[in-house]
Amino acid sequence: MGDSTWDGVGEHTRFPIARLRYTKSTGQWEIYWRDRHLKFHEYKRKRPTKNVQALLDHIETSGDPIFWG
Repeated sequence: MGDSTWDGVGEHTRFPIARLRYTKSTGQWEIYWRDRHLKFHEYKRKRPTKNVQALLDHIETSGDPIFWG
């Protein structure tokens, strides 16, 4: 149990870390982050945008511990 790295054995699991929300009236997407109680909250460090890929890239590359611990 001392090694916390995944060895590639076992089934994949899904654990949502973020949610993207689209507002039809503005045509914009925004990020919501999930807390430890599984509740989602508006992510205020990245403004809503019409470019959904920019938000996906931000979640993936920002290194923000709100997503990745």
